[in-house]
Order: sequence, then structure tokens, then C-alpha cells
Amino acid sequence: MPKRRLTIHACVAGVLLAGTAVAKADVAPWSGSFAADGQCFCTGSVGREIDSRIVPTPVGGQSVAQVCERVGEGPRLQKVNGKFNYTVFEDRQCGHGPILDTKADQQCLGHLGVAGEDCAAKGPRWDLDTAYSSTETPKPGISVASSDTSGPRYIQPQVKASGSQLTQSNKQPEVDTKDFGASAYISVEEIAAIRKDAQPLAKVSTPEVKPQVITKPIIKKPVPETREQLRARQQLHLVEARERARMRAVAEAVATDTQAPIASTVLPAPPIAAAKSEEVKPELVDTDINSADETAMSTAAELSSDAAPAPTLLSALQFPLSLNRGSKDFDFIEAAPVNYDFGGAGMRLTASKSSMDQLQYFLRASLAESYQEVALGLGYFISPQRLPRLTFMASSGFETGRLEFRDDSLEAELTDTGVFMEVASRFAVSSQFKLQGGVSYSSFFEGDFIGFGEALFNLTSDIDLSARVEAGDNDMLGFGVRYHY
Repeated sequence: MPKRRLTIHACVAGVLLAGTAVAKADVAPWSGSFAADGQCFCTGSVGREIDSRIVPTPVGGQSVAQVCERVGEGPRLQKVNGKFNYTVFEDRQCGHGPILDTKADQQCLGHLGVAGEDCAAKGPRWDLDTAYSSTETPKPGISVASSDTSGPRYIQPQVKASGSQLTQSNKQPEVDTKDFGASAYISVEEIAAIRKDAQPLAKVSTPEVKPQVITKPIIKKPVPETREQLRARQQLHLVEARERARMRAVAEAVATDTQAPIASTVLPAPPIAAAKSEEVKPELVDTDINSADETAMSTAAELSSDAAPAPTLLSALQFPLSLNRGSKDFDFIEAAPVNYDFGGAGMRLTASKSSMDQLQYFLRASLAESYQEVALGLGYFISPQRLPRLTFMASSGFETGRLEFRDDSLEAELTDTGVFMEVASRFAVSSQFKLQGGVSYSSFFEGDFIGFGEALFNLTSDIDLSARVEAGDNDMLGFGVRYHY
């Protein structure tokens, strides 16, 4: 008897375990789509708003629900041990819409049932070519969203009046939607699909509008003139200027109403301009004819000479430079190793900043073995518009210095503060080489007049090499690097 009870209990446990296994592998509900065998299939329902949306197909616009019906249900979607046997998506086309959450992680649009786990990117699209390759035409109807996916997705709407009952006033049939409830949604394409027997509307003839052809203007490339062509054109302008002068003389003679014959005041007309004299009216004489004549005559005289004019100092100073920093020449930081006659070797540092394209603020410090100097000043610079190669500069400020003097029998330390004034000019020899020279006066250490010269060579648009020499009570020679910021 106990053995029989044990056998019965074992059978009951086996039946329960088998039922649990079957339940774990049962069909699991999912609304959206899933990817299987390289294709995308719809499952469940995502609502009428999505299912009624029109998408393009090989046979024209179809609703999402119609496309899902043509694609088919696909293989069996079920859960095994809490996870789907295929990758599922929340939209109707395996991550391709038609409506997607833009904030969702694009690398985790699909999963196996638990969001954030077993992530997958976009899956395949609907196989529309295979779905619409058959000759079967989908039955038009009204999409009704439902959680039940086993039944049909469409129901045939009831039409109160057919096309044969329409009058000649082109009255359209009315579709009765009372059987679908107040929330039923009918798309325009679906209504148009069920009106197979509706009378077509008469086409209104509209005049054919021909597209306006806009022709692009032909732009000719400019052809450079030779020296002979330019000289001929200037000669023609000169002849025309003389003709205008002759007509002006005629107009003045008529205005004064003199009795003298007009022919005596008329200049002889050149044969080239005789044909144009009939078209010129005295009322349209240019009041600036004298200046125009002078300009034309001077230009023709210059072109008539084959010899080039000799270069002058003014023309050399006016030659434009290809690299002209302007006020940026006074925005720099410079470091230069120097050697003083009294003070030994050391380093000279200079920082300069320009303002309003005419003012300069600078700070200069010299640190040598037995000589130190600091100067703070304000400068003014200007480059004449007609002489862009020249720059004139003037500056003034305060300076302080310290000098240590050591000898076998004498040792002294001198410190003094004073003012300084400086005038200089800079000449741009070329776009890369500049020369600068001037004189300065310093009041400290009993006063000193200093003559100096400086050369600047441009390496790049921002870096110069500099060389400077000063001659005075304390001579100096230095070479440095200047960075323009």
C-alpha cells in the first residue's frame, strides 16, 4: 500500500513538471515586431494610430496593418525560460518605424523580452517584394486595433449608397462608421479603395502652362590687352575728348550770340571724329571737359613713349609691400642676448603693445653681469599714406638703472632714475627686411645721447630675427628673436 501511494505521488509530480515546462514554452504576447530568418514580422497591436498610417508599397500606398497582413505572421514567437526565441522590437518594422522614439538607444532597439538586456540594433525591413509578388490583392477595409492577433485585422465597412445611385451632381457615397464605435479611424486611402463603383469626377480642363526657359547670360572671360591695343584705345579717347572740346566751343559761341562767324572759333575736326560730330548735342556738354582732356592727353603721352620712366626716390617709397603688418609691427615680445661696454653680457627683454593703430606701450628690461636697467614708455608711430615703406616713431618714458663698478683699487655701486626721449624711423627694404635708426637721450647717470641702428629680418608672418647696436657712454650690441602676437 505505501508503495502504491508513492507511485501515485510521483506520477502527479511528473504531470505538474510537464505542465510547467509547456507553460514556459507557450506563446508569449508581444506588441510590435520580431526578426526571424532574416525577415521582419508583425505581432500584436500597437494601436490604430500606427496601424492606420500609410506607407509606400510596390502596389501603392497601404496602411501598416495591410502590410503586416501581406507579410504574414512568420514563425511561432514564444518565450522559453523567460526570454523570446526571436529578437523583438517595439515598432512595426524591427527598428525602422514608421514611428520611433528618438531618445531611445539606437544600439538597443531590439531585445529578447527584457529591455536593456541582449541588446540588438535595427533588424531587417519588411520583405515587401516577396509579400506583394503574388497576384492576390489585399482586401480593402478598415483597420481595427485589437490585442487579439489571431483574428482578421480588417472588417468591411457598410456603405449606404453605391456609385450607381449617385446623382449627376457628383455626390460622394457616405460611409457608415457607427458599427465601429466613436473611436474608429478610417483613412482616406481605405475609403477611396472601397469606392470601386463610384462615378469618376469630370476633369476640369486647364490651360497648359509651358515651363519658362531661363537662359543663362553668356559671360565672356576678359582678354588682357596688349600695349599696342591699349595705346590705340587711349588715342581714340583722345580724339573723342578733342571732339567734345570742339563742340563745347560751338556751344559757348551760340550762347554768347556773337556776330562773328562760328567757323572761325571752331577747331579743325580730326577725320576720325568727323563722323561722330553729328551725334553730339551742345546741350549735353560735360562741365569737366578740361580735366578729362588733360587726363586723356597725359595718358596718351605716357603710352606713346616706349622707354620706361626712370625710378625715383618717391616711387621707391610708394612701392606697396606684399606683407605689411601695420600696427602688428608694434605688438611683439622680444628676447635678445646683449653685451654692454660697462656691465658685461646679459639678456634684454622687451614687450610692446599697440593701441588705436598709432600708440605704443612698451616695457624694456636689461639684466647684465654688473648693469641692470628697466624702462617704461609710451610711443607714437605713423606711416604716411603716400609713403607706405616709411614709418616715423617717437617715444618717451621713465627708466631706472643700477651699475656696479669694480677695479683693483676701486669698487662702487651707482643707482639712478630719469626720463628718456627717442625719435626714429623705419624703412622697409622689402617685404622681409626692414632697417631702423634713430637717436635717444637719457637723463640718468649724468645724461647721455645715444645713436642706435636696428635690422629686422622676417622669417614667418609672426617671427623676426633682430640685430641692434647702440653707441653712447655705454655701448651695446645684441641679437634677438621677436614674436608678433
